[in-house]
Amino acid sequence: MNLTIIDEDILIIYLSTIGLYVMRYVLMIMIVLGLIGNLFNVLVFHQKKFRSNPCSFYLITSAYENIIWIMASPLPRMLATFQLDLSENITLLCKIRRSLAYTCSSLSMASIAFATVDRYFVSSSQVEYRQLSSLRTAHRLILITALIYCLIFADMFYCLDIVGVPPSIVCTINTTRMCGLYNEIAHLVVLVFIPSMLILMFGCGTIGNVKRSRCHSRPQGNIIHRVDRQLMQMMIGQIVLIMVSYIPNTIQRIYLVVTLDLEKSPFRLQIEILSGQGTFIMTTLESSLSFYIMQQAMSAQRLETIGRHIQLSTQYKAEQQPEYRFTLANGILTKEQRDFYEKNGFIVIRNLVSLEALDRFRKRFKDVCTGKVETFGMTIMKDIAIAKSEFADGEKAITKIQDFTLDDELFKYCCLPEVVQYVENFIGPNVMAMHTMLINKPPDPGTQTSRHPLHQDLYYFPFRPADRIVCAWTAMEHIHRGNGCLVVLPGTHKGELQQHGYPEWEGGVNKMYHGIQKFDPNAERIHVEMWTGDTVFFHPILIHGSGTNRTDGFRKAISCHYAASECEYVECGDIQDLISKEVTAIFKKRTGIEEARFEDVWRVKSRLVKGERINL
Repeated sequence: MNLTIIDEDILIIYLSTIGLYVMRYVLMIMIVLGLIGNLFNVLVFHQKKFRSNPCSFYLITSAYENIIWIMASPLPRMLATFQLDLSENITLLCKIRRSLAYTCSSLSMASIAFATVDRYFVSSSQVEYRQLSSLRTAHRLILITALIYCLIFADMFYCLDIVGVPPSIVCTINTTRMCGLYNEIAHLVVLVFIPSMLILMFGCGTIGNVKRSRCHSRPQGNIIHRVDRQLMQMMIGQIVLIMVSYIPNTIQRIYLVVTLDLEKSPFRLQIEILSGQGTFIMTTLESSLSFYIMQQAMSAQRLETIGRHIQLSTQYKAEQQPEYRFTLANGILTKEQRDFYEKNGFIVIRNLVSLEALDRFRKRFKDVCTGKVETFGMTIMKDIAIAKSEFADGEKAITKIQDFTLDDELFKYCCLPEVVQYVENFIGPNVMAMHTMLINKPPDPGTQTSRHPLHQDLYYFPFRPADRIVCAWTAMEHIHRGNGCLVVLPGTHKGELQQHGYPEWEGGVNKMYHGIQKFDPNAERIHVEMWTGDTVFFHPILIHGSGTNRTDGFRKAISCHYAASECEYVECGDIQDLISKEVTAIFKKRTGIEEARFEDVWRVKSRLVKGERINL
């Protein structure tokens, strides 16, 4: 019997020593790393491009609250192992420290939840929701929440009593059972359950908004994009981290409160103390290092995702007129022009490109047709009627040049400052040239093969969001209904991507001239007649086409589809299956790359015009 007592005493001393070193050195390391990580967050989100954003404010607030919590809870616990914790002997300081720790940890979690709610609002397509995201609202919400949490945990000044509490757990539990249960349950609700539910609900809502925004006109299908996965991982990871870190510690503290009046053996007390220290270490890990771990260990990529989303929302806020969805306030388009584009999906800018520039492009086209220059990377197309007729050479043989991004002379069209300054109004400062064409519409031989069926350009593109893609289409000569001008269905850019296929025309259809299978034949149509140098900008969802060329001459136009380099490639569904197979088949035949995907073709075609190349 005496041996058992001696063995138990030795085990108690051994466990006590382990607990001492864990609380002293492991906690010390976590405190240092936690302070570094949260200070890093403060520096990151205090950058000028993030500073005025509500989401940044919430994340900065969370970082500051974590710093205060570290100073109010883990730091004194660590100092206590050196007998340097003043709150052990000063009741008021103990109460302040305890109240501050509970309030700051809860407010930190609330700030993360509010950041999720803000991302939901700012990513919404509804104007009234986006208007709910503002810095003033964020300031007020944090202030009100802080006051509420202070009131929730204010009872500690009346209930906390350190008299008679064992020195090993001084200033860590409530001596009044009712108050103790209230505080621990309240802490569990405001620290774990409410933030977790908010993060889950609005996190899922944000993912839905992002997918709807990017895939505004994407085919149906459960396609999870890389950014969706990152957002989902961040959301689930944060919830799991909260649950694992806080629930065990709270359960252990509730147990201590419930069993406060029970007589316990020294060995049982030591086990409870050690388990409490372990769960407290887990709590410290989450509160001190959650953002640090996400940003440093797991996620330069996720931090980039947050940063891009904040930048996007900042761009929304800079609008000052949130009713604009398809244009950005970059200073070139007037309010009337923006209103027109928002309503109709296209706008014509008169006399935008000079005659001298168009003459250079016309000469380059002629040199390509006569074989004076290499056509590396270009796609040379002929009208089906010409291909079946007698041999024709020169300009009459070629009806379209596509993918001239690698030809420095023709690529100058994509880089024209007068064009790019308008493009930035639609897609922002990071400009990619994705699809280029110089169209040489031939006279129609009576087969009507020179017409282009009504279609949507997004059908040909495996990147999104659609609202950050725009086409610039410039007339190289007078274009009118007689020689097959563009015809558009105004307002259809607000719709969805529709099913395309080859129309059943008697005279035949040119390769890849797919058209919408079903559309309203009575829908309003506008024939866009243009003079030399006029440029029309239009949305990739806008339904448009062109008529037959009933004149004796060829009708020339040059165009480029631009996309924001922040756009990202997506997996295309059934609606784009036909075009993706045709395009990749041609690419594989030319390059011999059997594993090529639809997006690989576009990676080769695209070229940076201005700004930073991010995803495309």
